[in-house]
Amino acid sequence: MSKTSENTQYYERFQVEDVLSFFSGRLVLAKSRSGTQVFLQDIAIDRPLPPGSKEMLLQLRHPHLAPILDVMEEKNRVVLVHPPLVGDPLPLVVTKEQPMSPLQAVRVFERLLKTKRDLNRLPLPIDTTLDPRNVCMVEEQPMLLFYGINRFGETGKDEKWRSLLYFLLTGHQWHPEMNAAETGEALRKVPQPVRQLALDCLEGTSSMSDAIKRSRQLLLQAKMKKSFRFRRRYWYRALTAATVVVGGLLGMLAVGSKINPSHVLQQWMEREPVASSDHTGTQVGVASATQSRQPNVGTRVSTIPLTGGSESVYRWPQPVQGPTHLSGELQQKANQPLTIALTQEGQGPMFGVQVDGEGRINLVMTKSGKSYTLSRSDEEFRVLPNRTYLWHFYYMPEEPLRFAIGEKGKSARWLAAGVVPPESVYALTFRGGQATKLNNVETATGSAASSAAGEWMQGHPWDLVYGKGVLEPKRLHLNSTAQVKLGRSGTFSFLRPSGNLGDPLQLEMDNADGHRFRFVLTRTDRMVLYRLDEEIKKVADRPLGWKWQPDQETSVAVSGDSNVLNIRVKQSGNEGTIGYTHSVPVSLEELDLINHEAIDLLVLP
Repeated sequence: MSKTSENTQYYERFQVEDVLSFFSGRLVLAKSRSGTQVFLQDIAIDRPLPPGSKEMLLQLRHPHLAPILDVMEEKNRVVLVHPPLVGDPLPLVVTKEQPMSPLQAVRVFERLLKTKRDLNRLPLPIDTTLDPRNVCMVEEQPMLLFYGINRFGETGKDEKWRSLLYFLLTGHQWHPEMNAAETGEALRKVPQPVRQLALDCLEGTSSMSDAIKRSRQLLLQAKMKKSFRFRRRYWYRALTAATVVVGGLLGMLAVGSKINPSHVLQQWMEREPVASSDHTGTQVGVASATQSRQPNVGTRVSTIPLTGGSESVYRWPQPVQGPTHLSGELQQKANQPLTIALTQEGQGPMFGVQVDGEGRINLVMTKSGKSYTLSRSDEEFRVLPNRTYLWHFYYMPEEPLRFAIGEKGKSARWLAAGVVPPESVYALTFRGGQATKLNNVETATGSAASSAAGEWMQGHPWDLVYGKGVLEPKRLHLNSTAQVKLGRSGTFSFLRPSGNLGDPLQLEMDNADGHRFRFVLTRTDRMVLYRLDEEIKKVADRPLGWKWQPDQETSVAVSGDSNVLNIRVKQSGNEGTIGYTHSVPVSLEELDLINHEAIDLLVLP
């Protein structure tokens, strides 16, 4: 490869050090002019990317995909700029001598299959291969190195995922020439349910959706068994300790007085717990040596001491582990930077919220020394001096990070949901100057935090799981790429502003059997229904029957009648319907809005 033979922009901006060829193109190790090392993914395409693709790729944040720092599109190729990846290639982690444990293998398998499916669901046709050589293990988290533009390049249907679980369990690369006895012998020591899943994938009798569903069931069963064993041990020990303590108490009472011991015990059990406090805050709940492990134990600090002229740091007295809801009040005498961050110990990633010097809110992530902005409030919302704001920050394991903020006394608030942080123990820190006041800051944990997270949409039936928006009493306003869970009722209304140029509506629906459907109301006034399996298949297509108007309220009803999926669209007395007969009963579990332009979701009257 030489500069004269390849007329690409990255030779002008980067110094190429090494090149690795793979299924979707080339991965180029390079340095920028400032000396920063990056990876350049060179992908061949046969036509220009759709409008908005660059912005969509830059906003793509997934826990198992390399972030994209920049996108350069040229004739017949697109170049993605990635930060350096720190980790070990999967074939070096998993060997014949040291395969993964069945539970870890299923967990990695499920996460990678879900990542591939998540990519296939994007409006931009991105795909990847689950070849073990394309996976890097960062601690215990799998990361996919390469992904390409499907249907624009020459990438064919990839079936490498079928042998991935077999590889994780055995350390052997499976190939079609292997006979059944040889395959079964390699899996002989694997528990039967996991072994059967691996064999069904190899034999082609399990679809990707089915494999994800079965993997989740296995992980849930393992989690329930672990929880049961823990509860059994815990309650046995607790019961033994309680018997000793209560027996001693009753004995002392019986000897020292004539009071009925059972009456005293009842009074003792009905007492309110006494809260303990110190100079940093108040512990809400039963104080004990194992307080940090108790559910619903919270901490409250009346004022976060940010005393530095320009910046000081306050570390929360307890670590953040498990479901956590953080809330408080914010005031600023003048706009100045503020950061609320969850950070793993050592050199782990940081997830948090930043208020910049102009009052804008940013949902941010720092990983491998690089910072990424996941969402920014821009002109939708700004923190203004000498006003009081109420804010809420939600960390729920295996769920997107969530943040909400609104001016005290007003109903509207700005929301953002971003990347899914890995489940870990985090340190919580506040960084800011003395012009910033953080008052009445408190945490809730356990079920109390989960309940609070369930109320972050203030009773509306929607749930913003990616992107940003402004929530008002009767609407949710979105003006950029977002994904919203609409609830299972299947009925909602929306409004697009005048001048809308994209498709009026795109919905995705999960059926109970593991199949996923996509409905698109197109800009050309057609209703199209797809089934999303290993590939996208159009299953119904018909005209709307009238001219859809972007500035008028539109209602949508999604329903299942036995094996038939029906979708009805109504606007100003006009109505259009599309249906599809599925092979099994239709029972929708999720209904998602996939959005890329301004839209208002409206509360039904």
